[in-house]
Amino acid sequence: MLELNLEQLAAVVGGQLVSGPARRWVGSIATDTRAELSGSLFIALRGERFDGHAFVSQALGNGAAAVLVERVDPAWLLERRPDQGAIRVPDTREAYLRLGSWARLNHPAKAWFAVTGSAGKTSVKEMLAQILGVGANLRVHRALKSFNNEVGVPATICSAPLDAQAVVLELGTNHPGEILRLAGVARPHVAILNNAGPSHLEAFENVTNVAREKGDILAFQGAEDIAVLNADDPYFELWRSRAYGRVISFGIDARAGVRAEDVRLEASASRFTLRIGRGRTEVHLPAPGSHNIRNALAAAAAAHAIGIAPEQVAAGLADFGGTARRFQTEDLDGIMLIDDAYNASPLSFQAALETVRHATGGRGRLLIVAGDMLELGATATAHHEALGGQLAALEPAALFTVGPLAGLAGEQAVRAGLASDRWTACRKPEEAAAALEPLLQQGDVVLIKGSNGVGLERCVSYLRERRTHAAAAD
Repeated sequence: MLELNLEQLAAVVGGQLVSGPARRWVGSIATDTRAELSGSLFIALRGERFDGHAFVSQALGNGAAAVLVERVDPAWLLERRPDQGAIRVPDTREAYLRLGSWARLNHPAKAWFAVTGSAGKTSVKEMLAQILGVGANLRVHRALKSFNNEVGVPATICSAPLDAQAVVLELGTNHPGEILRLAGVARPHVAILNNAGPSHLEAFENVTNVAREKGDILAFQGAEDIAVLNADDPYFELWRSRAYGRVISFGIDARAGVRAEDVRLEASASRFTLRIGRGRTEVHLPAPGSHNIRNALAAAAAAHAIGIAPEQVAAGLADFGGTARRFQTEDLDGIMLIDDAYNASPLSFQAALETVRHATGGRGRLLIVAGDMLELGATATAHHEALGGQLAALEPAALFTVGPLAGLAGEQAVRAGLASDRWTACRKPEEAAAALEPLLQQGDVVLIKGSNGVGLERCVSYLRERRTHAAAAD
């Protein structure tokens, strides 16, 4: 992060320095008192289930240089050391965005990327980081995990080392106007629109509104900037009409400028020919599924936008190690466990089910744990019933659903032909795991997928622990 003193910080965030030495320097940002706080600015954020103001005393006691707060408790001023400061602002979240915007505009990195989409944006971010770092040997800073909201984006920017040559951001949304606010902070030279699908429909009502929201990532670009757009997405033309600068298209489509040819899908990997203009380069991607090929093409097109050679793109993609809890496969004593429990939408669930067909090729039975797809609003019933038909088509040896909405999918799967004794409705992830584990046989494939709020990572942990203990006992 660029260093600022307390007087400068107060000016940047539009706040008032109410205590502490104006010339005290701050070199990092923290929002969690469990982090390293020495010399940092602790920002007291308010959320639905927490209020950072309750931890201000702890932050000062752990060595924070200053605190950024909406209200000042006189006890804090008595507790603090003379060299510790406090800055008061009307809204700490808004102040954090202002600080992120200032840091973005004053950082020396020459290439700023931002990716958004209803599915796959974290995978695109990680693939692009591999291309830039491993393939092109650039110093890359990227968002940690899925830091893609009004807290995560400024946190990523403010933590960027001054020697970073490229920064890769991820922009997410669950309410109208969020992408616009984040784009105003991120101001990407290269904006990547991966796709639009039925997600967060409680807030957006329909996919067209989702697509318009995603398109706001282009709002702060200029004529010298680049929009990387999915030519296979129905909203490609809408996005292209909003681009201010050059457009680079990608897809498994003849009209795309960056596309995949001769696609070969394997159980745990994909191979294809990357075509950019007249050039062709062979790519081995250690991630299964056609959706990951599209993610790779998005990353390849973004890298191509700043002149990265196709051979460097291929080298970076070959080193891609996957993304935690996003269709990650592991062998548990002869069982293939597919952990796709980070999140779920109709688009990502369809991609997972299409991919699992290849993962099960030549192996044993398929068993599925399916959790609710959340935040679909009035369309939730229809999307879960459609999911039920897709699940039945795979003819799993056993289907476990977790949650009332996933239960609708189970009912529809039975109506669509799945034997009723193959479906078990569960209320909790642990219940599904306990019912599933005794059924497992050598060679089975287990897919676990649902929205993050369902907590299916507990199902994954249960199975991992039980299978590991069983292997040790043998």
